[in-house]
Amino acid sequence: MKEEKIFGWSFSLAKSLIMSVLQNDKKPLTFVFKKFALENSRATHSVRNYYYKLIESLQADKKLLSCFNLSNDEVKKLFNSHHFSSVTEKELLLKILPLKNQKSVRSACLQLAKNDTNLMVRYQNKYRNLIRNKKAEVIKVMEELTKKGIKTRNPYGNNIVVMQREHKLTEGQLKSVFMGLVRLIKEHATEEAEQNIKTEMQFANNTLQATLIDLRRKQLLIDELKKENDSLKKSFLVAKENLAKSQAQNLSNMLEIQNLVSSKKMQDLKNFIEGLVRLEEKRN
Repeated sequence: MKEEKIFGWSFSLAKSLIMSVLQNDKKPLTFVFKKFALENSRATHSVRNYYYKLIESLQADKKLLSCFNLSNDEVKKLFNSHHFSSVTEKELLLKILPLKNQKSVRSACLQLAKNDTNLMVRYQNKYRNLIRNKKAEVIKVMEELTKKGIKTRNPYGNNIVVMQREHKLTEGQLKSVFMGLVRLIKEHATEEAEQNIKTEMQFANNTLQATLIDLRRKQLLIDELKKENDSLKKSFLVAKENLAKSQAQNLSNMLEIQNLVSSKKMQDLKNFIEGLVRLEEKRN
């Protein structure tokens, strides 16, 4: 029977991703995404985008959620840790857009997260998702900030908001929009590259630590085997020495016995000769 697919992934692979996140809840999501991507031959950003899309679908579709057989605690952990409501999405934009007027997205999110790198990554990923998929909401928040006199830097280029009102753009405005999009793409690509490098370094560091621990364990085993080997060598030398002494003693005993036997034979021969002499004397 063909396995059902969820947004292009097999159900087993989708559940494997959810379980990986739950089992590594103390580690940054970027680390989990990177590890899962390597294990399943997928791109890290593809895993990240799929995960957030799946989480939103699970919250909206209770029937789909039930298919994963998650406990209440696991469901609560997933939704409370990774879901943004429409209210919190707006609050996120209201806070990041003014900060981004003078900072990069990464720096703005880090400040908002109060230097909590794990939370910063969540804010950064959600902000990018909003910019990419909810343009109308983003522009609406920008207009709201502008009415309050708060300066913001338009993430879509200087004239995107104007386009919503006039519906027509001049050649110069189109060029400005295009250049704005180019700047946005470059900025996002740079930030994502920095984050990927950091994630890869962390993953490499963890792998190196695990390797060093394994090497240390093997070295201890080798040292223990050397000690046992040295002990066996000493026992062998003692046994060899004792054997040599035993052989020497046995040889000495044999020589002594031979000497005793030889002496008895000589005495018997002497007694025999003397007996012959006495016998001959009697005859004469």
